[in-house]
Amino acid sequence: MFLNPTDGAVYSWGKNSVGQLGLGKGVPFKLIPSQVVSISGAPVTRVCAGAEHSFAISLSGAVYAWGANNAGQLGINRVDETGRFNPCPVAALKLLGVSSVSCGDAHTAVLAKDGSVYTFGDGTYGQLGHNSTARELRPRKVEAIRERASQVQCGSNHTLVYLPSSGLLLGFGRSTEGQTGTGSTANQLQPSPVLLPGSSERADTAEEGDFNSRQITVFTGHNASFILTGPSKHPTGAGGLLKIDTQTLQKWLTVEFGSKQWKEAKSEIGEICSSASCLIASFLSDSTEALDGGRAHYFGVDVEAARDVFRQLQKKHWIITQMTTSFKDKLIPSLQSPAPNVEALEVFLILPEISVFHEEKNIPDLILPLSSAIANLSDASSKILRTWWTMLPVSHMNKILQMFRRVISCKLKGLIKSMRDHLLLKDVLQNMKLLFKANKQVKFLLPVSAFYMDEVVPFVPIVVDMLSWRFYQQEDLSTDVHSPVILCRFPFALNLLAKVQMLHVDAQLRNVRPRFFTLLSMSCNSHLDRCKDQSNRIYCEVTFDVSFTVFKSILNQYKFSSSLVVAWTH
Repeated sequence: MFLNPTDGAVYSWGKNSVGQLGLGKGVPFKLIPSQVVSISGAPVTRVCAGAEHSFAISLSGAVYAWGANNAGQLGINRVDETGRFNPCPVAALKLLGVSSVSCGDAHTAVLAKDGSVYTFGDGTYGQLGHNSTARELRPRKVEAIRERASQVQCGSNHTLVYLPSSGLLLGFGRSTEGQTGTGSTANQLQPSPVLLPGSSERADTAEEGDFNSRQITVFTGHNASFILTGPSKHPTGAGGLLKIDTQTLQKWLTVEFGSKQWKEAKSEIGEICSSASCLIASFLSDSTEALDGGRAHYFGVDVEAARDVFRQLQKKHWIITQMTTSFKDKLIPSLQSPAPNVEALEVFLILPEISVFHEEKNIPDLILPLSSAIANLSDASSKILRTWWTMLPVSHMNKILQMFRRVISCKLKGLIKSMRDHLLLKDVLQNMKLLFKANKQVKFLLPVSAFYMDEVVPFVPIVVDMLSWRFYQQEDLSTDVHSPVILCRFPFALNLLAKVQMLHVDAQLRNVRPRFFTLLSMSCNSHLDRCKDQSNRIYCEVTFDVSFTVFKSILNQYKFSSSLVVAWTH
C-alpha cells in the first residue's frame, strides 16, 4: 500500500481475496497500484497494512478500515467471515484522537494522542495485552500500560509498545521464537519489559531510563523485532499533506512574479486545488462537534476561514488563473462519485466560497459540473449534505443559492440547445430544491423570495411551461429523464404572479385535457416519430420543437383566453 504524502491519495495492489485492497468486490488482485477511490477526498495522513486488513487515518481524526475481519481486527464490533471490500469508518475510534495504527496478522493496535494504547482482534497468543487469549471486537484500552506511550508496532502475533518517559519497551503476545524480547519463549499475555541492551538480565528487574524517545525507533516483522538507536525517524506529525496555512498564504501573496519561489508557489497551488483532500485539510475546524457527533451530523471544516483565505487569494490574478485551471482539469472531474466518503463531501461546502464559482464564464466548465456532482450524490450522501446546509451561517447558505441562481438565470435567458443543457439545468434546479428544503428546515433563514427567479420568468412563457408539464403527465413521462426543463415542477422558484397564471392555465386545461392533448399529439405525430428512442419513449425536443403555429391554433381552438395566448406569444 502507498500513500501519496502531498495529496492524501491511497493506492493498493496485490491480492484482494477478503477486500484487503479496498477496491470493492470483483477485483481478485491488482498487478499495479490502483487508487482506493472510496476514500479519495479524505485528507489521509497515515496508512497501515496487516496480513489481510488495512487502516487509514485522516488528518481530521477519522479512521477507516477494510479487509479481513474474521477475528474483529477492524474494530467495528462485528465479525465478517468474507471480509470488508470497501473502507468503512471505525466509529469506536473517532473519539480517541488516533495518532497511529499498526496491524498484525489478525489483530490491530492503536496509539491515541494522549499516549494510551488500544488493541482489538485476535488474542490467541495474548497479543492484545489484556491478560487473556480472548478476541476483542471493539478497541479496548490496555490497562496494564499506565505511562504515556509514543510508539506501537504489531508483528504477526505479537505487539511492542515504547514508553519514552521511563525508557521501557514492552512486549506481549506470541514469543515461541523470542520475538517479544522478554527473554522467554512462553507467550506473554500482558505487557512485559523487553530486555534492551544495558538492562538487567531478568525482565522483572529491568532498569528504567536506558533509552529515551529520541534514541529509539521500534520495528516489527513476522516473528522478529528490531530497534534503531540514534535520532528517531519515526513520523510524529501529520505527514506532508499539502495545505493552505498562514505561512503558505503569505508566501503566495508576497512572492515575486516570475521568480523561482513563484514557480514553486504556482506548483503548490496547482496540487492543492487539484485535490479535495488538500482543500479539506486546509480548513479543518478546531471544533470537536464533528468528532463528537459524527460527520453525518456535523461538518468539520471552517467555512468562514475558507471565505477569508479565498477573498485574499482572489486579489492576485495569477493565483486565480492557476486555481481555475486546477479545478477544471483535475478537481471537478474527481468529484463525480455518487457515494464518496463522508469527509469528502465537505469540499462541496468550500467551493461555493471561491469567486470563480460565481463567474458566468466558468458556468460550462466549473459550476455546471459541480452542480451535477451534487445532484448525482446517493440519497445517503445527499441527506448528509442537506443536514450540513442547515448548519451554515445564513451568508454561506446564500452564497450557495447565488451560485445556483446565476446558472439558471444565464441559461434560461440564453438558448438551451441540447438534451445535455436540459439535464444540466435540471440538476441545478434539483440542488436549489434541496437547498430550499434545508432553508425551510431552519425556519427560512433566507426569505422565500430569495429563491424567486423573477428575472427569468419573462424568458419562460408560463403557458408553454404548464402545457409541457401536463403533456408529459398525459404521456406518462412526468419523471422521464428526457423531459425538458419545466419550471412549474419547481414552484419555489416562481413568484406569486407566475403561480396565479399557472393555476389559471391549469384550470382551463382540466376542462379540455383529453381532447386537447390528443389533438396536440396528432399535430406533432410526424415529429414524435423522429424523436422516439428504442424503448419508444419520447424525448424532450417534442414540446420545444413543435411550431409556434401548432400551439397557437390549438390554444385558439379550445378558446383559451386571449391573455394567455398573448402571454405565451411573448
